[in-house]
Amino acid sequence: AATDDVGVTGYRVERCQGAGCSSFTQVATPTGTTYGDSGLQAATSYIYRVRATDAAGNLSAYSSTASATTLDTIPPETTITGGPSGISTVNVASFRWTGSDNVTPVGSLLYAFRLDPLEPSFSAFDNATTKSYSGLTNGPYTFYVKARDQAGNEDPTPARRPFTVSVQSNQASLAVRTLSGTKIYLAGNHGLLGELKGSVPESGELRVEGLRPKRYAIRARLAGFLDAYRLVELSSGENSVSL
Repeated sequence: AATDDVGVTGYRVERCQGAGCSSFTQVATPTGTTYGDSGLQAATSYIYRVRATDAAGNLSAYSSTASATTLDTIPPETTITGGPSGISTVNVASFRWTGSDNVTPVGSLLYAFRLDPLEPSFSAFDNATTKSYSGLTNGPYTFYVKARDQAGNEDPTPARRPFTVSVQSNQASLAVRTLSGTKIYLAGNHGLLGELKGSVPESGELRVEGLRPKRYAIRARLAGFLDAYRLVELSSGENSVSL
């Protein structure tokens, strides 16, 4: 507030930007003793000074300065810099990420992450910038990570990296189709009787699991019939043969 022998008619508000600044610019001419500033940059210091004017246009000396700092309301941004994408043929995944912010240094940002569908919720925030997973089963996944700055602002659009694990099995299975009651032997070559794997059930199909992908000699033995032989090259996954 101010007094004058003619009468104070208003005030001139000046502002400069930055701590310790000295280049003031007039920003308002209120008639009252309060003023609200708007449209300012986030997390920025400002210094204000005021002087009064009367009806004759005389200006008073400047007031003492007052300072204010706006809040940081701008969230950080997060970027995934490494990790699988598309089809992955291994059951492990390692990710790297970083962030950026208008105020908080990169080294002071905190991060939270999750791997969907294994982790339905984000982890606690910490300063880690890498994460590894192992033993992933075949199927689709999406890795998410978000940054948080020192003002508590969180990235509203977490960085994401979708990928699909598709690991080929190193085991083979064999379906042998023949007459029920037939005993099925597997051997590494034609000359050996081989290992008995079972008798064909009434369905007419015997399944043998957990085999190594390689060549096998199949021997089928049923009372009253000559033994039947077949050489088969088993590949990973499902295989079948009819005798």
